[in-house]
Amino acid sequence: MHLTEQGIAVFTVEVASLVSSNIPALRQNAILADLATSRRVVIDLGALRYFDVRGFTEILRWVAQAEDAGDVRVCSDSPEVHALLELLRGPLLLTCYESRQKALSSMVRDE
Repeated sequence: MHLTEQGIAVFTVEVASLVSSNIPALRQNAILADLATSRRVVIDLGALRYFDVRGFTEILRWVAQAEDAGDVRVCSDSPEVHALLELLRGPLLLTCYESRQKALSSMVRDE
């Protein structure tokens, strides 16, 4: 996690796939615990290129955890991630910005 000049916490996913087998290890990551304490959060799906249905559920759990504390945005520059979100009807549940900068800009505009 890093903090921007505007005080926005940015969490970057550093795994290429989010599937049933690696979710338990990610849940033990202390950084994810910070989602519940940060008031403004961008979840950058970063290196993520593939997720299964359980991985999608985990992303939604991160968003819900962050929303409990404040404002949250999700972003990914991966066409594969956006295609999977479309396939799973993700846009009905969350907006995924095409870049970190767009997610940060939308948050700053909403201040």
